[in-house]
Amino acid sequence: MDEVMKLANFTNPGDKDQSAKELPTILKSMKNNEKFKKLKKKIGEMTNDLNLNSTGLSESIEQIKEATPEKIVLSELRNEDKMFDCLREEKKTFEQIFPAAEVVQKLRKVDDSKVKNMENVISKGSTAFKHLKETGSTILNKMKEKETKEVKDLNEMRNSTEDSFSIGTSVNLLKSASYLKSIDLLKLESIDSEVKKAIETVKDKGIQKNILQEWGDIPKFVSHLKPSIQKIEDYSGNLTISDSSQLSEYGSSLEDLESIGDINVMDSKKKLNALDTLIASVSDPNSLESRLEETKRTLGHLNSLDLRFSYHSQVLQKTSKAIDDLFAFLLEVFSASPPPSPSSSSNGFSKSQKEENKPPLATLYLVIIIVVGVILLGALCYVAYRLIKWWRWYRWLIKQLRKFIMAQMFGKNCFADAYLYHEAEMRAMIIYAKKPDVEAALKYLPASKQPNAAERLCNPETALHHIMKDGVKMPIHANKVVCPRSGKIFYPTQAPIDSSRGKDDTREDFWHMCVFDGVEYIVMLLPPAELPALYFPLEKDEKMTCGRYELLTMMVQNWLGAHEDVVVRTIMITDTKGEFRKRIIIHISYISWPDMKTPLKLAWEPVYEMLKEVRKSKKPVVVHCISGIGRTMSFIGVEYFSEMVINDPKTKIGTTLSHLRDVRYDAVQTVRQCYWIQLTTCQKLNRDYKLKMEDELFEMRELAVQVCYNSKGPVEMMNRRKAQKERAEEAKRKKIKLPPLREETENLGEVVPY
Repeated sequence: MDEVMKLANFTNPGDKDQSAKELPTILKSMKNNEKFKKLKKKIGEMTNDLNLNSTGLSESIEQIKEATPEKIVLSELRNEDKMFDCLREEKKTFEQIFPAAEVVQKLRKVDDSKVKNMENVISKGSTAFKHLKETGSTILNKMKEKETKEVKDLNEMRNSTEDSFSIGTSVNLLKSASYLKSIDLLKLESIDSEVKKAIETVKDKGIQKNILQEWGDIPKFVSHLKPSIQKIEDYSGNLTISDSSQLSEYGSSLEDLESIGDINVMDSKKKLNALDTLIASVSDPNSLESRLEETKRTLGHLNSLDLRFSYHSQVLQKTSKAIDDLFAFLLEVFSASPPPSPSSSSNGFSKSQKEENKPPLATLYLVIIIVVGVILLGALCYVAYRLIKWWRWYRWLIKQLRKFIMAQMFGKNCFADAYLYHEAEMRAMIIYAKKPDVEAALKYLPASKQPNAAERLCNPETALHHIMKDGVKMPIHANKVVCPRSGKIFYPTQAPIDSSRGKDDTREDFWHMCVFDGVEYIVMLLPPAELPALYFPLEKDEKMTCGRYELLTMMVQNWLGAHEDVVVRTIMITDTKGEFRKRIIIHISYISWPDMKTPLKLAWEPVYEMLKEVRKSKKPVVVHCISGIGRTMSFIGVEYFSEMVINDPKTKIGTTLSHLRDVRYDAVQTVRQCYWIQLTTCQKLNRDYKLKMEDELFEMRELAVQVCYNSKGPVEMMNRRKAQKERAEEAKRKKIKLPPLREETENLGEVVPY
C-alpha cells in the first residue's frame, strides 16, 4: 500500500481540479508498474477465492435478521457436528494418505535410469537365484544319497560353538601363564631406583606426588608375583605332554591350570600411567624414554593378560570334556572299516579296493572345518588388530585436538594479541599465496561474464574445465575445492548476473553447471535482496525461466533445526531441450551474514548444521555470496581447516588460508573472517569429537566478540576505527555517501581489511 501511495504522486492532493488533470498520467504510470501489476493479480486471486455474491449475501443477512439466535446456533452447530463426525470417520484414511504422500514426494526425486537399472538387476537376480536354488537342491540331494554314518555322527555333535569358545579360552590362559613365567623380575626391580631418581627431578610437586602414588612399591609388587610364577613353573614341570599318547590326555593337562589360582596385576595400569606422565614431565624425555620402553611393554602385556585361572575353572573342565568327546569321535571314525561295494572298475580293481586308498569323507570334512576355522580366526585377529589400532589412534587424536584448541586461546582481555595474531596470519597468506595470472584468467573467462573482472578474477588452474554445453566447454566463475581428508568437493562461485549491467546473462550457465554435475545442494550466504540478479523463484509455486531451464519452487520453509535466518527452498529444474532429466535441488540461504564480516555475533551453529546437511551429498556442493571469496570461502574454510587439523593437529590457520587462496583468488578477505574460521573450527571439533571444552570455548568466543564486534585491539587500530566511525556519522548527518575504506598495514604495503 505504501508503494501505491508513492506512485499516486499528486502535486497538491487538496486541489481537486489540478488532481483531476494529473489523474490520467498517474493511472498510466501505475498500470505499467510491475509491483502494481503483482498487487492487482493478488487482489484478483483473493476475489476469486472468496467468490463474493452481493445478492446472495444480502438475502443471507435478511434471513439472519429474521431468525432467532437459538435457531441460528442450533442449525450451525448441527452442520459443524456432521462435518467433524465425517472427519473422525476418515481419520484412518488420512493417517494412511499422509505417509503415502511423503513416499510420493521422495519417489519424485528418484533417478528414472537408476530405477530401470535396479529393475534389470532384480530380474536377473531372480533368474540367477532360481537356477542357484535348483542347483543347490540337486547338490544337497546328492550329498544326502552319499552321506555316510561318520558324516551323520559329525553333524549330530552338539555344543560345537561352546566347545570352540572353551578351547580358545583355555589356550589363551595357557599363553598368559607362559608369558608371566617369562618375565624377568630382576629387571623390573632394577629399574625402580632409576624411575624414583627421575621422579625427584619433576619440578611440579603435585605431579611428582601423583607419579609416586601411581608407581607404587615395586618390591612389594614383585613379591606379590613371585608365588604365582612359582606355581606356574611347578605346573609346567608336572606336564607330560611329550609323553601323551592320546588326545584326551591334553584335556586333563589343561584342566590342571585351575590349581594356579587367580593372579591380580591391576596395579600394572597405574604404573603405565606413571611412566607416561614421567616422560612428559622431565626436561630430557628422550634418553629416559628409551630406557623405559621395555618396562612399558612389559607392564602393558601384564595389563592385557587374562590370569583368572580359578574364575575359568568351569571353562577348563568343559575343555577337558570337549577334547575327550572329540577324541572318542575320531577314534570311532578312523577305526571303522569302509563299506564294501559290489561294483568293480574297468582296470580289474574293485571299487572297495580303490576306496581303501582314499581318506574317509568325515576326515575331509574335518580338515575343511579346521582350515575354515583357521581362516576365520585369522580374520578375527586382523579385525581385532585394526580395531585396537583405530582405538589407539582415536584416543591420541582426542588428546591432540584438546591441545590444539588450547593453543588457539589467548589470555583474558588480550585483545591486541588476538588481533595482531590473525592480522599476521592474513598478511602471511597474502604474501605467500600465488599472484593472480590476469592474462590466463581473462583467457579462460571473458570479462563480459564477470561483474568486476578488474578485481575479482577466477583462477584458471582450479576452474571447472570439464563442463560441456552445446558441444563446447563452458567457462564459469567457479573453482573446485577438495577437502584434504574426506575428499568432499565444494564449488565456490560468484552470484549469477543478468544483462542489465551491460554484461552477459550468466544465470543459465549457473544452472547448467548444477545440472551437468548433478548438484543436490546450493548454499547462498546472503539475502536475496543483495543479489546482482535474482536467479530462482522466491515464493512457493512460483515459476521462473533462465535460458533453457525452467524453475519451480515447490517448498519454502525456515530451517528450524539450524537457525531462523536459514531459509530452505526445494526447487525443481527442467531442461527444455530434454538433454537432462528433471532434478530436485535444495537451495539453502543464510540471510544474516553481512558482506566483509562474520555471521552476526559470531554465530557458528547455523553453519555447523548446514555443513552437516550438505555433507550427506556425494555430489559437489555449490556455495556463493556475491563475489564468492569472503563469506563463501569462510564457510568452506571451516570444513577444510577442521579436516587439516585432524590430519595434523599442529596445523596453523595461516596454512589453511594459503591453501584456500591457491585454489580461489582473494579467498577470505578480513581479519574478522580469519578469527571466525578459527573459532568455528574449534566449536565444530569440540562437538564432533565430544571434547567437553565448552568453558574454554566460551572464553575464546567472548574475546573474539570484543575484537570482531567491539573493535578492541591494538591502540592504533582502535584509534583508526574511532576516526572512521566519527567520519561515517558526520557523512550520515550531511547525507553524503562515502566510498569504502581499505586499511593498509605497514608490512610491505599489503592490504589487510579489518
